[in-house]
Amino acid sequence: MVINFLIPLIAGGLYILIILSNGEYGQTGGLMLIFYGLALVNASKYSIGNIRYLGYIEIVLGLIATLLPGYGF
Repeated sequence: MVINFLIPLIAGGLYILIILSNGEYGQTGGLMLIFYGLALVNASKYSIGNIRYLGYIEIVLGLIATLLPGYGF
């Protein structure tokens, strides 16, 4: 379960660090939510079923925050 959780989380963290190094700060909050949601959905196979829905909600919130850059936090 830990490996299935960490793969999207680490990949997303590295991507966010690359985006931050380019000076794009407005997308950071939305990207964090999206990648954490993807990690939850991926790890929910080995956990309780409600974790999958939490992941879906975080992905949707991340997409909304990405549509409004600068308001993600």
